[in-house]
Amino acid sequence: MPRASGVLAGSKSQTELLPDSIGEPLARRIRETDWQQLDAFTCSTGAWYEDDVQAYIRNDLRASWEWRAKHLGTSVLVLASAIEPARILAVGSHEIDDQRTAGGAVVEGSRLIVGAVRTEFQGFRVDVPSFDEDRHPVSVGRYLMQALIDDLPETAGVARAVIARENHRSLRLCDRVGLGVELDDKDRRYVQRLGRLA
Repeated sequence: MPRASGVLAGSKSQTELLPDSIGEPLARRIRETDWQQLDAFTCSTGAWYEDDVQAYIRNDLRASWEWRAKHLGTSVLVLASAIEPARILAVGSHEIDDQRTAGGAVVEGSRLIVGAVRTEFQGFRVDVPSFDEDRHPVSVGRYLMQALIDDLPETAGVARAVIARENHRSLRLCDRVGLGVELDDKDRRYVQRLGRLA
């Protein structure tokens, strides 16, 4: 599994609305028939951390999910076209991530494992009201992040994501959704972002 959740690998600044031929994305759980698309999923525009996320989705997400879903409550969500429900625009995953404090107390938590927008849908926004106080337009990546947040258990506790330090767009997205506490990761290329989302 990559260190980086790459919370939104490859996301670009949103400029135009998703085409009418796509419609408003539908967030849903992964289906058996989706894996073939994910085996060829493209989200990298060339950054090393995007390459890592793309390789994880293509090569490791399914095997990881099959085991982790049983033991850690891992969920894989896709954003699919409302017009063509089998067409995947983005994929994301989260799981239970309880942590033990230095004093031995258990803190309930969730971890955002991965989030990525298919390359051909990067740079688009969704025609829905803003999720944020500043009324920032909703990109496909922000829409995916909201779907992941909405899917967290009611007692999600502290949410955590591991992001490449160079992934400035994902770091800004983390700030926007409330993952504002930053800690160093054991791998200096990354940081951990934490916050209470649910």
